[in-house]
Amino acid sequence: MKLSYVLLASAIVCAARGLGLIVAPAELFSMYGVQTDIVGLWTAQFLGGVMIGFGLVNYLSRRSTASSTLSAILVGNFVTEFISFIFAAKGAATHIFSSLGWIPAGEHLIFMTAFSYFVFYRKGNP
Repeated sequence: MKLSYVLLASAIVCAARGLGLIVAPAELFSMYGVQTDIVGLWTAQFLGGVMIGFGLVNYLSRRSTASSTLSAILVGNFVTEFISFIFAAKGAATHIFSSLGWIPAGEHLIFMTAFSYFVFYRKGNP
């Protein structure tokens, strides 16, 4: 598994999710069976901006050789994916989301696993 591919894939997914949350948060939520008020929509748009930022960091760092900087980026991604997986899986398991809620949970699990590989197994040698 190549780190540059994982970072590129993560950048694409983050950018797509972020753009969806910024442009059409209500439609995106309704796809998952969730309705929210104006505060929830604003929060989703704010989160969309954060996700686009994560995507940009991942895209720009995909060919980085600075090990301390890259290690910090990888740990940040791992922690983000770990926490996101917990909440996505909880939302799907407790039926906050429709059954489609398992899709983002699965995506977070895949990225969490990939980043954990580079954080714990290939530490210092991405």
